Amino acid sequence: MASALAWHFAGMWAARSQFCGYVIYGIASGHFRRDFLPVSPGAFVRDFRDALRFRLEHRLGHYNTVQKIFYWGVLLAILLTVLSGLGIWKPVQLQELTWLFGG
Repeated sequence: MASALAWHFAGMWAARSQFCGYVIYGIASGHFRRDFLPVSPGAFVRDFRDALRFRLEHRLGHYNTVQKIFYWGVLLAILLTVLSGLGIWKPVQLQELTWLFGG
């Protein structure tokens, strides 16, 4: 059991490092700004409606607003997963983080 826990923590630190590296690269290279901004609520509603009716056009190398929003959502979900895992792992040392997630 102890070795399984050690492998879990090793994977956690590897995933955290890769995520941080990807976010730094995305900001430094302009990938996030160039490909995933701007996002407007009106464009999201229009593209989402078109997607539900199977009328959303796809062009290679171009992201529609629905894809942009969901991409940001996946990045946020990964961040929340890592932060909540840290709060569960060290609740006393990271008590502010644990409190932020509801104790």
